[in-house]
Amino acid sequence: MAQFRNDDGYCYLTGRLAHSDVITLWPSREQLISADTQCIDCSGLDYIDSAGVAMLAQLVVKHQCAQLTFKMLPLQTQKLIDLYDLQAFFPEEAQ
Repeated sequence: MAQFRNDDGYCYLTGRLAHSDVITLWPSREQLISADTQCIDCSGLDYIDSAGVAMLAQLVVKHQCAQLTFKMLPLQTQKLIDLYDLQAFFPEEAQ
């Protein structure tokens, strides 16, 4: 299951974010990203499926008070984002 660790404007995701994990995490989704988070670092994700992408998109929508960016989106995730035309929800952090 994915772990969300917030630190100094970043939320670091590790583990896997698949359908069964989303079901478990969904009730606590409001607390997964702190209010001061500016970037979600996905470099520690081992696996993410379409349910995980949908959950991340929902977190972006709920966190609309600031411009939220993503860092190190796995290739598999980028393919799903392109497939579902969700690029507007997943802006990448400038390198």
